[in-house]
Amino acid sequence: MDFRDPHWKLRRAVEPPRLPALPLDLPSAHTDLLMQGDLSRPLSVLTWNVSYEPLQPLGVLPWEQRRERIADAVRDADIIALQELSGRQLHDMEQSLAGFEVVTLRTPLPGELHRVLSTRYRVPLESEIGELALFVRTTRLEIMEQRHQWLSPTPEVALSIGWGNVVPRLLLWCLLRDRSLGAGFVVAATHVDLTAVRPMLAAVRDGLAESVARVGAGILLGDLNTMADPDAFDALLDAGWHDTHTTGDLAVDPTFLGELAGRPGRIDHILVYGHAVATGWRRASARDGLSDHLAIRAEVQLREDVRPDPLA
Repeated sequence: MDFRDPHWKLRRAVEPPRLPALPLDLPSAHTDLLMQGDLSRPLSVLTWNVSYEPLQPLGVLPWEQRRERIADAVRDADIIALQELSGRQLHDMEQSLAGFEVVTLRTPLPGELHRVLSTRYRVPLESEIGELALFVRTTRLEIMEQRHQWLSPTPEVALSIGWGNVVPRLLLWCLLRDRSLGAGFVVAATHVDLTAVRPMLAAVRDGLAESVARVGAGILLGDLNTMADPDAFDALLDAGWHDTHTTGDLAVDPTFLGELAGRPGRIDHILVYGHAVATGWRRASARDGLSDHLAIRAEVQLREDVRPDPLA
């Protein structure tokens, strides 16, 4: 489905982009490139499950005490994928992050589904669902296309489920053009349900297959809940996606700070495909109450042989 869907929200930046805050651990050469505005530098991409505020997870600060700190931690990235956003959290991030276009999909919840989800989580939930958002830096990147599908046996049906999950899950993706290279690539975000990791990762693989094959490069970001079914991760790896982390051991560098089926591990991921090549990976937040997940960041270089026309 494309951007003409009435529930799409694409907002253009109306303020000049702020000078990015520079991470302390970046090598000096990368810092120099940022200061000079060199668009040939690697893309800095970040994913973060920021904890849905109505659920108030144990150990996570109230939203009012963490929203600006989260914005400060992410605003120097070129692409930001956030999960578990409430409507208020999305609004606050949009207000705090100048210089980005925001792609999201918020869909009204039917009354019965709203009641079921509120009962399940024991808190009054919002009247619409739309936890995913992609923030795209406009000085570096241009959005050419937007699409989405529901992670279910009937992906074209809004809010559809069917693999044992109660919460509808979404795959959101865009075709971007790097303004400096003229190169096109796909960037996608998702949040896979803990109860349906295997079928949902297969659906993500299949949903992105045509687009990444067409342009030859892709970046996938999100909370994949892989520790609930580690072997299911192979659906992506066997299809040509590469984990930006340096080891395939999902127990290394855990990103979830709570308990996940008794198996803590690295469940938040950035993967690359084709001509998009990872040149670095790191955890980009601390155990300081900002979320029950850690942010992760990767540097991604688009190879020169990437296809120049993203719509060809």
